[in-house]
Amino acid sequence: GGYRLETEVTAAAGTGVIVIQTEELDEHLNATAIAIKLYTKENTKKPFSSLMCQLAAEQIACKSGGQELNINSETNTKGPILFAVTNLEHIDLAWMMAAAINRAHLEEGTVQVPTLVLQDGEEAPELNQTDIDVLHAGARETLEIRGVKVPARRYSFENSQIKCWVADSGLLLKMENEDGTVVELAKFKQYRKLVPELP
Repeated sequence: GGYRLETEVTAAAGTGVIVIQTEELDEHLNATAIAIKLYTKENTKKPFSSLMCQLAAEQIACKSGGQELNINSETNTKGPILFAVTNLEHIDLAWMMAAAINRAHLEEGTVQVPTLVLQDGEEAPELNQTDIDVLHAGARETLEIRGVKVPARRYSFENSQIKCWVADSGLLLKMENEDGTVVELAKFKQYRKLVPELP
């Protein structure tokens, strides 16, 4: 089976833009599809911009407003990718990081991670590759989450200085941003045992 996660941000980054993000998740809670719709407060019925990406194991395909978006031929669509929308890059950053890590093949310890940004083009929205960072698999560590010691692996990004700690099941437990801000999993309650490491 799978799951659907819907997130709403009512005033993104002080812009007043309303963001509705829907993700299709597999049984391990890894994203298999992402849909992002942007609305203004004046018109909450019709999005002024939208992005839909299918994240198959071997291929990534994206549409905006029903139109196929070309992805830079240099982009490795079989590997990890970070998605972003212009001026809203920080939206759901932790979730996007976890998705990239879970898509990565780290047999050699490192892998390149390009960022794809949805931005306005001359005739229609465009999906352009921007920064390419390098993801490193670090040491295994133990984190305490709600009184439970959970084994995790630390991952770091070479250029952004972001660090992530991910459980063996693929769940992001902790992330440290570039400015040293730490985001940790909290108030997590399971109604069905999806993440075996946690109560």
